[in-house]
Amino acid sequence: MKTETTKKTPVPPGLGSRGRRYWRDILADNELGPSELVLLAEICKTLDLIDQLDAQVRADGLTVEGSAGQQRLHPAITEIRGQRLALNRLIGALDLDDADDVDEKVPTPASLRAKHAAEARWMKKNGTTPDRPRRRLIVSGSGSSPV
Repeated sequence: MKTETTKKTPVPPGLGSRGRRYWRDILADNELGPSELVLLAEICKTLDLIDQLDAQVRADGLTVEGSAGQQRLHPAITEIRGQRLALNRLIGALDLDDADDVDEKVPTPASLRAKHAAEARWMKKNGTTPDRPRRRLIVSGSGSSPV
């Protein structure tokens, strides 16, 4: 469904193909306020930057020559990783309600650490994680087998 925001808000100049496509896709289904449009523009720029860095890595290869002639990881790979983290945070800050993807949000590193810590505490207390039932040993005849 097209909204008034789509008609009023042109694609920011300087965006690449992926950024323009994302801009149009988001505004096709959502009405955004001014601060949300700023976040959306940053998301689109970040997507384009990731694409540019990825193209550079594809052109140069995964490794480059270091200052002493040694092979080292391409510095753009580290930057891509950082830009993906920034992208994840920007998308989280935009906080769009997408009914199709409610259960498929990308977890942040902090939420993954918190989940792991909670599971460890649960395991220590209950002997298993919350989503897996405790296994019982059934002793039968000559051996035992977990159930």
